[in-house]
Amino acid sequence: MANPKKKQSKSRTNKRRKHYKLNLVQLSIDTNINEVHQYHRAFWKNNNLYYKGNLVYTKLSKSKK
Repeated sequence: MANPKKKQSKSRTNKRRKHYKLNLVQLSIDTNINEVHQYHRAFWKNNNLYYKGNLVYTKLSKSKK
């Protein structure tokens, strides 16, 4: 039987077993403002921050002096 001459390290074993895969980002459409965004993420539109269809934060524009 063929036997390895040296022990293979855990990191080399895990590298061989590892399968890096790209996962597609799941997108959702916000029904209140018809904006496409990622699930479970807040998103900006017109200086407003929305999360789960609710307005969370409004960014005030700086006035020039």
